[in-house]
Amino acid sequence: MSRFDRWERSARLELAERGIGFHEANPLIEDARVFHVESGEDPWVALGGPAEFAADVAAAFPAETARRDVHGKTPRDYFSDAAFILACFGVLGAPLGALSAGSLTIPLTLAGVVGATLSALSVLAAAIPSASRAAGRPRLAPWGIVLSGVLIIAGGTAFTQLPRTRVGELPVLLLLIVSLGACWLLTRPTRPSAATSPGNATALPGNATALPGNATALLGSDAALLGSDAALLGSDAAPLGSDAATGAAPAGSDAAAGAAQAGSDPAAGSTPARSGSGGDPREPGPWFARLEAVLIGRFDVPPSRAAELVAEARAHVTEAGSHPADEFPSLAEYARDLAEGEPVRQGPWWRGPTAALLATVAVIAWWLVLVVDAALDGKWWVAVLGAVAGPLAGRFLVDRYRAWAGRSQPSKV
Repeated sequence: MSRFDRWERSARLELAERGIGFHEANPLIEDARVFHVESGEDPWVALGGPAEFAADVAAAFPAETARRDVHGKTPRDYFSDAAFILACFGVLGAPLGALSAGSLTIPLTLAGVVGATLSALSVLAAAIPSASRAAGRPRLAPWGIVLSGVLIIAGGTAFTQLPRTRVGELPVLLLLIVSLGACWLLTRPTRPSAATSPGNATALPGNATALPGNATALLGSDAALLGSDAALLGSDAAPLGSDAATGAAPAGSDAAAGAAQAGSDPAAGSTPARSGSGGDPREPGPWFARLEAVLIGRFDVPPSRAAELVAEARAHVTEAGSHPADEFPSLAEYARDLAEGEPVRQGPWWRGPTAALLATVAVIAWWLVLVVDAALDGKWWVAVLGAVAGPLAGRFLVDRYRAWAGRSQPSKV
């Protein structure tokens, strides 16, 4: 693997963390490759570090990054991931079902149909907690966990208690085609605009620190590059044409005032005023409540600290004698500026290493029960698949354990 290949792998991971997916990153990587070859320098010298490169690229779209959470995802991304998991189950289930049935059709029973439907809904419901936080609605997250649990229990009850009367047959080829089609629809690349094609992209500068000046030409101003799912975010879908590269708000008691000056004073330095978001609450009370929810849900600011930041912002608005929407035209961008000034972020417990380890142990235990049960029933092909998947599951469990054992403090940003 060449030096540039190593740089590219790290850069793609950093870009993905900022909401720029594989296909969207392709023209950027190609331009970086061309510049690296022409310069004859090491990629870390010619292009800067991957994290620096990704941060500079993301800075060209402040409103786009403001509507994505700390994992670079929007609510739609979480539901798409859940749908993709279901599609993958369909791809794997088609040949396994054919082997189990010994034919090209899978018998359908009432218990199987109802149980499978409820199980699929539980997978989609499992995306609600993360999606609701990304939408700035953290109070909905616990209800998503409850709904997913109820659906899992209902699905298990349906599988075991409902009649196993045959109600029809499902062609294996149909299931495979539908599942593959769903995988393609969920992973197909976004159609780039003319400005984002490699042939029309502006050449990369000699170093990464100069990238923001050309980032608009590199990325294009078309929101389709990073996905056009703003409707799912409701009030936080600020126009992509706005430029809010204001930097992180200073931490401490001056955080709100610092971010306010960056957002409302276009004469300060060379930073232009950002565009407002017409969907933000107009009344001060709901506006500040929404700000606190976005800080907690989307940007993982601890609730106590989020309340302090909102209090400082409220005090600033009161002192200025104005309206919060006038001081901060875009609530989402202002929340992002405040969050970037915070040295510590801490997400919910169910996204932490302890919950991940427990979930992994539960899934592996469930799979072992299925494998042993299948072996006792003489379904050796299931036992063989379980043995093949064993090393992979073990490696995954070890990684989860190491992440759990290495936890000592909230994540640093």
